[in-house]
Amino acid sequence: MSKAEILIGPYRSGKTKCLVRELMLATKTALQSGSEVWLVVPSKRYEKFIKSLIVQNMKESGIKVVAGLRIFAFYDMCAQILRQSQVSFKLIPESLRATVVGRAMSNLQKRGELQNLEPVAEFKGTYAALLELIDEFQRAGLSPIEVMTRVTDTAFNESRYVELARIYAEYWNELDNLGYIDSRRLAFKCREVLALQENKLKIDTIAFDGFDRFNKLQMGVFNELAPHADQLKIVFDYDESDPENVQYIWKGPNYKDLMDGFASAQKRVFEKGAITQAPIECFRTVDRAFEMDHVVRLVKEAMVNEEISGSDILVLVPSMRKYRASLETAFVDASLPYFIDDTVDLKSQPVVQFVIKLLRLHKDNYKRADLLSILRNVYFKSHAYDLSKEEIEKF
Repeated sequence: MSKAEILIGPYRSGKTKCLVRELMLATKTALQSGSEVWLVVPSKRYEKFIKSLIVQNMKESGIKVVAGLRIFAFYDMCAQILRQSQVSFKLIPESLRATVVGRAMSNLQKRGELQNLEPVAEFKGTYAALLELIDEFQRAGLSPIEVMTRVTDTAFNESRYVELARIYAEYWNELDNLGYIDSRRLAFKCREVLALQENKLKIDTIAFDGFDRFNKLQMGVFNELAPHADQLKIVFDYDESDPENVQYIWKGPNYKDLMDGFASAQKRVFEKGAITQAPIECFRTVDRAFEMDHVVRLVKEAMVNEEISGSDILVLVPSMRKYRASLETAFVDASLPYFIDDTVDLKSQPVVQFVIKLLRLHKDNYKRADLLSILRNVYFKSHAYDLSKEEIEKF
């Protein structure tokens, strides 16, 4: 079993900077023993932040090169472990998962096993809603067999809950038939491989940082991965010294799960720095529309009463897909200017659409309408081919 350590402290108390320094030192001993140091983060964005800290630390310490330190997003780490264990897999694109859910429901309908949900089976949002439920099952670390066992113990065989469990099971079956797995099943497979693997992975230190919360699936992978590393470090934002714990109350159950899961781990507590604490207000509303109306009122009060510029105000939501309509309505009704910083599908970009049309010209035998559309496009530099607008119109 590896030596486990949990770094606990409030936000901005220096945990990550301390971890980076320790990992950079650990690479020296790791290289001598032929092993590596791994740092697992929740996203590519956080990975970029960690790399900037490493560069800053290298400049301050006068270090020219850091070797043996690998930084992974969580599911990339799972993929790496499977590859090192010589387990082959094919990852299904996220955009196709809803289609797999549709095929699973179609299979159940043909077998007459979808009575309660059949009336809504063809509704536009059904597949997306079911996919969210499947994601919740998987984040909880529950396989279809475990879900079905729990449901059948408390519900009738004809209930909609049993049908939802069947859809989850059929979704896994359909992925198996296609020969693919999704990203969360990647973690399931990783957990399974680590539990059965006798040969220890060559990891000197593995650390986890940047996670607001750990779900059951991630915790399962951590527990199976721990014996494969000499040292395990987990960074978690939590303030035990706050008697009311207002800022971290939502992390309480997850903190308890973490401490129970690593009961033998050494705990290192970081104290709150000398940073002015912003006031925290908690409120509750009946739905997202009322929630965003209240947020917009707070924004307007800050702009009018405290003369805060709108460019200095940031509103964060957990899911832009769920909140966009309510957010836009609230800001428009309040006549407040706003900008939504959200990811955009690559294919929706005009320049990408232009390139796709250009590539399809040959396949479609240079149709006149498509050709003119290309030549008239702002991204087509007609002057580079000595073509004037008049000459293009003559086509």
